[in-house]
Amino acid sequence: MTEPGIFELFWKHLIQSEHLHVLLNPLPIYGLAVSVMALAMAAGLRSRKAQITALAMILLSAGSAWPVVEFGEKGFDRVQAMSDVDGIRWLDAHAQRATRLKWIYYLAAALAALALSVPLKFPKTAMPLVLATLFLSIAALGAGAWIAYAGGQIRHKEFRTGLPPEAEGGYGKMRD
Repeated sequence: MTEPGIFELFWKHLIQSEHLHVLLNPLPIYGLAVSVMALAMAAGLRSRKAQITALAMILLSAGSAWPVVEFGEKGFDRVQAMSDVDGIRWLDAHAQRATRLKWIYYLAAALAALALSVPLKFPKTAMPLVLATLFLSIAALGAGAWIAYAGGQIRHKEFRTGLPPEAEGGYGKMRD
């Protein structure tokens, strides 16, 4: 029997939800962080072309939260089966936080879409929409950091500095 090639190994992992979740989860965090910086600079420069670029980046970065959440939910049981008791508690906290706060990313993406399109008809709305998108995107980054903090604790014991959180109403899948 021959050893699988790199393509076969890559494909094997790529079709697993938990691997896709890990592969995509930097997009809503790092992508949105870079996009927020770009939008802040574009707003400061009052350059509509730069604002359009940054708004498109926010739309894509914040919108990428949707597949991250979907793949995370689909891979929950498999990751739970691999985790220790503390990891399961962190997984539960991570899932609860993502379920509660994903809408902030969706709103940021929707607001970015509005900030791209509404000024075509109503040009005076450009800067208020840019600023609203900027502030909502910053809030989404804060929420994403809180979600990701719990996510990083699941399989990385070396990151754990305290006790895992108690279940907050339960994600419905935690077992002791």
